[in-house]
Amino acid sequence: MNNTYSDAIVIDLLPSYIDGLLSEETGLMVTEHLKNSPGCMEIYNMMIADLDISSKRPVKRFKYRKKHVGKIILLSHILFLLLVWMYMIIEFLK
Repeated sequence: MNNTYSDAIVIDLLPSYIDGLLSEETGLMVTEHLKNSPGCMEIYNMMIADLDISSKRPVKRFKYRKKHVGKIILLSHILFLLLVWMYMIIEFLK
């Protein structure tokens, strides 16, 4: 595995790194790169300074999706059955 990564790649990964969305391996790679790259560390510090770290709240990812996925599936099935029913009626009336 290549242990030297360009600053551009790490800078692209920083938002996901800050949000904790990277895999463990990629997160460790970014951490090591930040230790060895003052330029990237400066950009990282500017990014986190823009955030209100003092009021960190737990991130509720995909809450809407988890809460409503059953309803969405049910409605899609009902819509499908309704369309099939309408198609059958139209074919029957021909």
